[in-house]
Amino acid sequence: MLSHFARRWLAGLGVVGALVAASAAPASAAADPFEVIAQDMLATADSFGFAYISAQPTDWEHPHQFGRTTLDMDYSGISAFAVLVQPGEGWGWACETSDKVVHCETELAESDTPWLGIQAAGLPTATPGQSGQLKFAMTSGGHTVRTTSTVTIAERVDLQTASEVTVSGAPGSLVGTPATVRNGGEATIRGAVLVMGGDYLFQYAGNFSNCQLIDTAGTRCTFDEELEPGKSYRLSAALPFQLHKDARTGANLLSTSRWWTKDDWELVSRDFPQDGEPGTGTRLRLVEDSGSARWGGRPIRTRRTTSPRSR
Repeated sequence: MLSHFARRWLAGLGVVGALVAASAAPASAAADPFEVIAQDMLATADSFGFAYISAQPTDWEHPHQFGRTTLDMDYSGISAFAVLVQPGEGWGWACETSDKVVHCETELAESDTPWLGIQAAGLPTATPGQSGQLKFAMTSGGHTVRTTSTVTIAERVDLQTASEVTVSGAPGSLVGTPATVRNGGEATIRGAVLVMGGDYLFQYAGNFSNCQLIDTAGTRCTFDEELEPGKSYRLSAALPFQLHKDARTGANLLSTSRWWTKDDWELVSRDFPQDGEPGTGTRLRLVEDSGSARWGGRPIRTRRTTSPRSR
């Protein structure tokens, strides 16, 4: 069963001209037996950004065995506006912090590769647009590999969506699927991304030019409209989904909807395949909605139900 929270705090970059850097390229020389990959982060004042740090062999035919591995994370480059939070023991690393450097150690089993989730917390005085670099140095088997990532302070926003929507249709039919979003924050949000996915028996069948079906990730639609504070928006047309002809009559098929700011999506989308082609039809838009949808609080679960066959 898939579900997600109806209210999601997102860090949408709200400063004109301040850009979110692409994922930091691994900084490994040709002779290095492994490379280190560090994701960039968005954080906000008094809130956290999250990213993964990982490493992988550069020669998969004769992969490096990591064994005893250490990782040093220098956050002096962001200390004017943020602090790197020392990771907890749940990640399998033992860490300690000294003079703006977090030092972590772990022992990896044969063929295992290191990875770690980290958080950067924006200081109360942080302002949107501030950015700086985290420096990483991983040591294993006598080799030290270095890389960097960028932390950017963004404007805090609150995207909310209706708690639950139910639609129905007969096996093999097209079903129009609505989606709504509300800007519960205090700042205007410039554009948004909707990602919908769920049961394989319920697939996107539209041709909107700003929507595409992405393998394993679901359907993604990108919008350029501005979302004003306190206002709600709906799709200009329902998204058409095809109920598979083999869907069992009376079944409940669960799907989920996730709303992102464009800047957050830029950061997370590198973890999704991008192989889908956009449609060639008209553009799907967001239009203001004055309806009475309930916002926030509960998990969103959009059920797709097939209608009983006539007897």
